[in-house]
Amino acid sequence: MEEYVKRQHLDQSGTLFQQNKRLTEASYAVSLLIAQQKKPHTVGETLIKPCALKMARILLGEEAEKKFNKISLSNNTVQRRIADLSSDIKEQKEFLFCRSLERNTRAVDVMEKVTEFFDHEELNWHNLCGVCNNGTPAMLGAKSGFQYVLEQVIKIVNYVKSSALKSRLFKQLCTEMDSEHKNLLYYTKKLENWKRKAEEGNFTMFESLSEVTINEPLDPGVAKDVMTHLSCLREKFLQYFPEIGREELALMRNPFLVKVNDVQDDLQDQLIEFQNDSGCRDVFEASSISEFWPKMMGSYPNILWKLLPFVTTYLCESGFSTLVQLKTRARNRLECEADLRCALSTTEPRISKLVQKIQENISH
Repeated sequence: MEEYVKRQHLDQSGTLFQQNKRLTEASYAVSLLIAQQKKPHTVGETLIKPCALKMARILLGEEAEKKFNKISLSNNTVQRRIADLSSDIKEQKEFLFCRSLERNTRAVDVMEKVTEFFDHEELNWHNLCGVCNNGTPAMLGAKSGFQYVLEQVIKIVNYVKSSALKSRLFKQLCTEMDSEHKNLLYYTKKLENWKRKAEEGNFTMFESLSEVTINEPLDPGVAKDVMTHLSCLREKFLQYFPEIGREELALMRNPFLVKVNDVQDDLQDQLIEFQNDSGCRDVFEASSISEFWPKMMGSYPNILWKLLPFVTTYLCESGFSTLVQLKTRARNRLECEADLRCALSTTEPRISKLVQKIQENISH
């Protein structure tokens, strides 16, 4: 041990110091991958490292195998690495917290946890721009829970179908998620087509009903009921899925060409100021639409929030899905905040900074 400590005190330009630095960096990199793939911490020591040693020995020889063997991937080490990576991501202001509900899962219990975090971190509630949950009855009440989800779906459908670009991006997202369905249809148009076919006596869109009508025509009373049902269904969809106005789309595409009288009263004064801001016009001409609007958040938040029709439920659902993968029966005691943050975050942890911090602690 004394000899080991002496070797650790070599100056930072020494070979041993640099070697230890690379070993620590490799340990962090592998630990991050373990968290991102939602795997147990023991997989580093039981699978990844043995595989790496075999490959190093076969391809590079015994010396390389000895170097690989120095990479620490034990269960405790991986757990510490993931905790460090998680803390660094939090410092960069993404995925701020994750807490377990010890007893009840009511809305008041969730609010209590969130309030505790806001108070502890001295965050301002006025900076909160949107809230999204999974809409369960336990959160919002038996009736309002469904209503909340339905309202979110309405806004999502309208948003995705507002432009060809958003439809293509939505299709790409569904493909990446291995979704069975990849296209979002305007169901009002589909229902109109079905009603037209039904009026013509064509019921091929209903497989079971179509089989019945192969040999004999459908009873007129049943056919009338089908058309009445389709009409009512279409009315309900129009009620829940109103089309986005052209004014809103025009404001999103080019806010400098929109007439002030065409926007809502509460936006008109700010739009006048916006359109006469030469700095905003310069940024608009130099940026794409997706780059431009986030840059306007600080100066013209009211206009931007009108262009954001929903708080995305994707992050909410992907969070629940990741939690299910992480907290299995075999890992039911796992404190999963650090693993969740590493698995869900799009922010890259600063591994080099973490490695440097460890090396400084060793040198002292």
